[in-house]
Amino acid sequence: MTFGPLRREHLFHVEESEGYSMLREKGLKTVEFIYYNPESLKLIFLEAKTSFSNPDSDSSKNFEANIDEIVEKFSDALDLYLHQLIHKKTDNLFNTIDYNSVEIRFFLVVKIAKRDWIKNIHDALNVRLQKLSKIKHLWKPRLSVFNEELARKWKLLQDSGDSFWQ
Repeated sequence: MTFGPLRREHLFHVEESEGYSMLREKGLKTVEFIYYNPESLKLIFLEAKTSFSNPDSDSSKNFEANIDEIVEKFSDALDLYLHQLIHKKTDNLFNTIDYNSVEIRFFLVVKIAKRDWIKNIHDALNVRLQKLSKIKHLWKPRLSVFNEELARKWKLLQDSGDSFWQ
């Protein structure tokens, strides 16, 4: 899946940041990218996966491991992003955001996920994210979970017509 079109100046590739390269070997995990849309005042942390454990039939251990991994990626990405801001290692656009007005969104896109799995994945992730007090009380992010079909419908993908990102 290719997301976009994305304006390069609105895009923060966490994995390309100086902070990530230093902390990756210490177990830091992160999302695919962070995107800021100044028109909608949304700061989107996007994670994409090819597949996810079936919440209805896979062992709960596999499903919980997938949930743990995604929660860790969102949490670590937010921490690293804030670290980069504090140390002025982000592009100018990100340094000018009014964080009192911005809405933080966590997007998980799972390419191969049945539509009826989405609610279970969303609910499990939301419960776990809400247990992280820094996220729940300070940032209050909204979570959205998509499969490829929903990502197209929301126009998140490069080839899905008018873009969500613009």
